[in-house]
Amino acid sequence: MNKFYSKFLKVNYAPDTGSSGAQANTTISTDFAKPQSIDFVNQFNGSLTKLIEVLGVTRIQPMAVGSIIKFYKSTEDVKHDLVGEGEVIPLSKITTEPAGTKELEFHKYRKLVSGESIQRNGFDQAVSEQDSKLVKNIQRRIRSDWFDNLKSGTGVKQANNPGLQGALAAAWGAVQTAFEDDGVQTLVFVNPIDVENYIGKASVTTQTAFGMTFISGFTNVMVITNTNVDAGFIYATAPDNLVLAYAVVTGELNKAFSFTTDELGMIGMTHYPTNDRFSYETMAVDALELFAERLDGVFKIKIEDELMSGAEARTFNAASSNYDDKPLEEMTVPELKQLAGLLGIEYGSKVKKEELLDLIKPGNNEKTSGE
Repeated sequence: MNKFYSKFLKVNYAPDTGSSGAQANTTISTDFAKPQSIDFVNQFNGSLTKLIEVLGVTRIQPMAVGSIIKFYKSTEDVKHDLVGEGEVIPLSKITTEPAGTKELEFHKYRKLVSGESIQRNGFDQAVSEQDSKLVKNIQRRIRSDWFDNLKSGTGVKQANNPGLQGALAAAWGAVQTAFEDDGVQTLVFVNPIDVENYIGKASVTTQTAFGMTFISGFTNVMVITNTNVDAGFIYATAPDNLVLAYAVVTGELNKAFSFTTDELGMIGMTHYPTNDRFSYETMAVDALELFAERLDGVFKIKIEDELMSGAEARTFNAASSNYDDKPLEEMTVPELKQLAGLLGIEYGSKVKKEELLDLIKPGNNEKTSGE
């Protein structure tokens, strides 16, 4: 368990009894808000805690709203020359330069449940359904911003071998070189489309957290899949390069809004009736940013096309020999359809020439297109 998350929730809750002075032990409407808010914060915090633990993030930094988050890249000029006795030692220089900035700001969310929905579905179910959707919206925003940050990484590495395994090997080498003094784990981010075929062939274990799937069992790397990653590419970095910054929502803010929060005050949540709309509302606020601090420590690697097996090559050559070595790009759609049929490739009735070309090219003949 990450030491920052070893404690349970801290509830800052002060229901307003109003000016009428309700008697002690009287149940008032705001009493129902407390368990709903606790459930929301517990759900969000549990998912975030699991994400941080799986990624191995240890750099969790509270900051003030309006603070500027800085991203960096470094250049090195290290002298390795042997120096004779009494001679001047060459000066090595390592320069760290800003590579981008982002302002830390509050993100605010609100959802409304109508009185009619509460009457149909019951109070707890109607509100909890909306709260679950709101949790997913917050997670989606944090994920999207994080992957935008990863995509701005400046590290580039060429895979020496085809397929996902070749790209993963290149990622491992790049990260171990960039963080060679730290003995780090390698985190690799992949589009689910690129990893689905490999999962069926390999012995791996999976778990989910914060809307992402984590796959272990690949050699020396942790693979995280999400659709925010461009298909055909992977991104790689190390846990030590990741930072979680946040602004607390306790203190003065809590005096105004009576938030329920987690122990660190990363997210605030409150529920309240809106009488003039005959509804019940959920309001949440956070200033969470997960990011890679060193952009030159994030590597983008292209997944090279798989080579055809010997049997595939023989089948392809035999089928295409009927066209006197005519290049695929010069074939007509009927010719491409005939070639696809000879190769056992399925396609839809509305398939286009570009789609047929993609299906026929090596390594793609398990797809179906043009449905």
